[in-house]
Amino acid sequence: MIKEVKDRGPRRWLINSQGQTFSVIVPPAEFLMGSPSMETGRRTSDELPHKVLLKRSFIVATKEVTREQYARFVNETRTPEKRNDDYSPDRLGPQVRVTWFEAAAYCNWLSEKDLGLTASECCYERRPKEEYAEAANCLERPGYRLPTEEEWEYACRAGAVTSRYYGESPDLLEHYAWYSENSNDLAQACGQLIPNDLGLFDMLGNAFEWCQTREATYRMYRGGAFTFKAPFLRAAYRAGSVPTTSNPNYGIRLVRTYP
Repeated sequence: MIKEVKDRGPRRWLINSQGQTFSVIVPPAEFLMGSPSMETGRRTSDELPHKVLLKRSFIVATKEVTREQYARFVNETRTPEKRNDDYSPDRLGPQVRVTWFEAAAYCNWLSEKDLGLTASECCYERRPKEEYAEAANCLERPGYRLPTEEEWEYACRAGAVTSRYYGESPDLLEHYAWYSENSNDLAQACGQLIPNDLGLFDMLGNAFEWCQTREATYRMYRGGAFTFKAPFLRAAYRAGSVPTTSNPNYGIRLVRTYP
């Protein structure tokens, strides 16, 4: 079960039975999502700036789901193993090559394992052919899930209005993110570089993170990855794939509506 382990003024930190740490986020009424027209690397049609109202508090994992953590799910559910040695060789590195459906299955498993929830309380409903879809009231349910794009970008920015949570310059990126210039084309152990002001590591780089948000047949993902160049590692960058895609760059960051 999740329990609170620290309280540092406005920040609160929680840890669950799997040893995964979460930051509690109580957002302001509004924030500006997207990017300004002069931002380097901006994709005009996908990043139009707009105000977003976040009404609910949520918790977000300080690190991406690791290979070690995902292996417990594989072993208990007999899910086909995802061989990651060629892409994320460290057991403390991000689990990659995860499809959106597999990410949803992991969220349900963890909701049952850590929180003791029933299937009807989990955020995703199982469909034929091992597919999953979010429940109608998914964002109100207590289980683990993937972040909406709005939640993800708010958590990534951590109050910043610049293209990256530390500022603009790509010259500093190597201190905050694993990407094409410093990763040696491999995902690295999570949490080695400087976190953002909410204590979240690798929000940019290492692995793209699947989001809840659907656009047509695509599920969106955010954050850039270890094989990508600096323009893709920005808070506003967004892209999507069909939910069956198993890509060496795609991983998981957990959230949960809280309380």
